[in-house]
Amino acid sequence: MRVLRPLVWRIVMVAGLIAGLPATAQDNHTSIVVVDLNRLVNETEMGAMLFAEIEDRGLELQAENDRIFAELRSEEQSLAALRPSMSVEDFQVAANGFDARVQQIRTQQDEKQRAYEQMRATGSERIVQSALPILNEIMTRRGADVVLQTGVVIVARPQVDITDEAIVMLDLMAAQRTPDQP
Repeated sequence: MRVLRPLVWRIVMVAGLIAGLPATAQDNHTSIVVVDLNRLVNETEMGAMLFAEIEDRGLELQAENDRIFAELRSEEQSLAALRPSMSVEDFQVAANGFDARVQQIRTQQDEKQRAYEQMRATGSERIVQSALPILNEIMTRRGADVVLQTGVVIVARPQVDITDEAIVMLDLMAAQRTPDQP
């Protein structure tokens, strides 16, 4: 019983302090909602269209790379087959020309690959930017002060996750746009 008295006394003191605070200090709280941006991008119609376009472009790029590789391999084999019938100097000129062409093609294809990767990044970014007014609307409607990405939240109640609601609203917004609107 003696052990409990100091604990009870502390609880009573804290309760008394809280009860003595002005009402505004007691009511001052911050409400937070969370959103999973990966799901927002991946599970919306906008995201599906973006990723279909990206996949198509990726397949086109891969097919182009495969075609170029086959052409260069054939050219290399032809050059190797001609080597015995060529002088050393003529072969060296032909080999240097082939190497220069390969380097030029590699540079061009690397640039196309970078553009493809940029397309992925900017597409996702555009979807998130399009969702900001919706996230703000949901935040305001729920009386929240902050929207956080789920990845930075350690523990939260399921009802603070607005991802499903945002996906539905973003899909509705996208459906109402005309084809010429971004």
